[in-house]
Amino acid sequence: MGTRISSPGRYGSSESGGPSGSTGGEDEGEQTQLPSGRSQAEQAAEEVCEEEADDTAVSEQEGEQVAERREQIRETLDESLDIEEQHIFGSLTRGTLVGPLDENSDTDVMYVLDRDEHGTWLTDENGPQNCLQNIKHHLENDPRYDNADISIDRNVVAVQFNEFTVEVAPAFRQSGDYVIPDTYSGGRSWVRTNPRQYKQQFEAVDRNRNGNVSKLARLAKAYNERTGKQVSSYHMEVMAYDYARTRPQTDESLDELVDGFFEQLPRRLSSGTHDPATGQQIDDGMSREKREAAISDAKQAKEKLQRAERLKQAGETEKAERLYREVIDGELDD
Repeated sequence: MGTRISSPGRYGSSESGGPSGSTGGEDEGEQTQLPSGRSQAEQAAEEVCEEEADDTAVSEQEGEQVAERREQIRETLDESLDIEEQHIFGSLTRGTLVGPLDENSDTDVMYVLDRDEHGTWLTDENGPQNCLQNIKHHLENDPRYDNADISIDRNVVAVQFNEFTVEVAPAFRQSGDYVIPDTYSGGRSWVRTNPRQYKQQFEAVDRNRNGNVSKLARLAKAYNERTGKQVSSYHMEVMAYDYARTRPQTDESLDELVDGFFEQLPRRLSSGTHDPATGQQIDDGMSREKREAAISDAKQAKEKLQRAERLKQAGETEKAERLYREVIDGELDD
């Protein structure tokens, strides 16, 4: 079977953008220029946030390893499926994947299938589940994945390597968007998605805010992972994106964005969060227990950062720094 694939960019992606979220034009190792006119405590808080954001970035070597694994998967599926397009999407391409990578770090690839060849999966009662099972079967029969854990996880086939996980999403074109399987409905429906459109929206807002949106998203996701990952990574990222998008000032410092985001986080977790590209609710599968636990953690984080803000205003630099690190590291109890 032939695959028509866009020319790959950095890390083998058909989309632009590397794992660090950089907008280019900066020399390696160049330090972020902090705004003048802020107190020593305020600048110290911003430096903590910048440092933590840099520490969560994925390295170039890790990005290249991901690209190699994705290419192997493409080669396997190309032998059995008629694939029209391949889209590398997900947090790695937007610069919001939290590093260093481990087996729980996931990167996404979407294969758009030919409707004439595989369209029965769209109409059959168990088509979505059968589509995922077909992909899982072909990967399991490739000896290159003998040591990988391959499973179906809602709307993807997850291939878990020792280093990270590649999530494979089969898709069909539909009305300007794409549809992917939704196994929350018992494997009988397809759900709309448009990762390319969201990526374009995210990058536009990130550029307009000097790369601070991708940094905020990584910090929010790092906090989420260290507090038990009650929220999906995509859900957390979209909340961070949506908060930054609605801010009237585009030149806010990173610590100010962190303060404002966590101030709103309990409320955002209490209400529904919708996909920026399709408008569909993305947290409808979140259990009541996880939502309540996430809200409880968010309230504690909010309170700590409120104390950190008072300490900044009082010039208590070291105490404020410590609270920022504790929130990002998920150390919420006093």
